[in-house]
Order: sequence, then C-alpha cells, then structure tokens
Amino acid sequence: MAVLRSLSKDRAAAFLRVGLFTNELNWLVRLLLIARIPNEANEAERRATLSLALLIVKLLAGKVHEGWLKLQSEITPLIAHSFTADGRQAVENLRQRLAKGSMIHKPRNEYAFHYSAQLSIDDLEALPLGDDEMVAYMSQHHGHNLVFVSELAAINRLTAITNELDPGKSFSVVMQEVVEVAGLYSDYVVAVLIALLGDDVIESLTTEEMPAEESEENRRERIFFFELPPPD
Repeated sequence: MAVLRSLSKDRAAAFLRVGLFTNELNWLVRLLLIARIPNEANEAERRATLSLALLIVKLLAGKVHEGWLKLQSEITPLIAHSFTADGRQAVENLRQRLAKGSMIHKPRNEYAFHYSAQLSIDDLEALPLGDDEMVAYMSQHHGHNLVFVSELAAINRLTAITNELDPGKSFSVVMQEVVEVAGLYSDYVVAVLIALLGDDVIESLTTEEMPAEESEENRRERIFFFELPPPD
C-alpha cells in the first residue's frame, strides 16, 4: 500500500487496473498450457480438453484485444514521457498484430465476446469426420454437459480466418498466433507497470524469495500459478 500511496491517484488507479490485465493474461496462458498437455483419459475427456483449449484461445484473443484498446486510449497517455524503449517497441510489435481484420481481431469479434458468427450444420458437413464424432454429452449433472458438436462447428469457422483448409491445422495456426501475441502483450503490460511506478519507486523495492512448496505427493492434483506445467 505504501507504494500505491506514493503515486498520484490517477497513476495508482491505472496500476490497479493494469495489474488486473496482467493477472488475467497470465492465468489464461497457464490454463492454455494445461489444456495442451496430452490427455490420456477417455475420448469424452479428450474432447472436453479440446473444448477447453478453444475456449481459452477465444478468451485470450478477446482479453488481449480489449486490454490493448484500454491501454492505448486511457493508460498510455499517463506515461508517454516515461515509457522505456522496450515499451515503445512492444507497442509497435502489437499494433499490426492487433489491427482490424487481424487473426486476433476476428476471433474477438466473432467468438470471444460478441458471438456474431453464425454456426450452422453446413459447418459440420464440411468437416472430414464421421457422424460418430459429432457428439454431445448430456448429464443429469448440468455442469457435466458438453456439446462437442458445437466446438467442431466453431473450429471449422476458423478456416476463414487463416485461409487454411484443414480445420485442425487452422485451429493450430490461430492458437499459435494467440500465444505469440499474448507474449508481446505481456511485454507491453509489464512496460506499462514499470512506467507507472517510475524509476524511484522501482529502485526502492526489495526482493523476496518464494517459500518452499509442499511435497510432490500433495502437489500432484493442484495447479500452481508460479510454476508452468510440463511442456507437451
């Protein structure tokens, strides 16, 4: 709190807001990494994992795009004179990747927040899949329902974004672009946080080591924010 109190009210408010941006970004990236870990469970669970990956890709695209707009219009003007060279470079790197019509802009508009894209049975007919793969799982426990056929229709729509005819490859292309842009956005957000604090505050901060974690046996079923899941 002492650090925030040392800032002007507008900078402190901006720091809190940008902090939320970075928290959401980092959790979504970790969840996407988890969703990409090979799933050795049954077919239904593997389909659920694919659904999670698609969800996180859409949310990441939307959050990055919305955060970019807010940072550019409301936050960056506060720090224009104290932005580092790395921060300015991050802005330039992102500008084209988030432009209207980009691979990030389209999923954000059509799937992530606005749901403007219409899905139809034609999307399913275009897929090289059999009827046995066009499934939905319905349960008396509503939280266990998974309409996987809807995910397949949405994945097919991604071909229009990438010009890649194969829906699976198209999804991979979009996911890779989202991951790369999320990394650039992370650089930008960190540069904004540093600029909001200023050199004097940064130099006054002290480092602190994270405490040792519990035993491996107790950790097995948990997700840790400060540790990345194993690569696939």
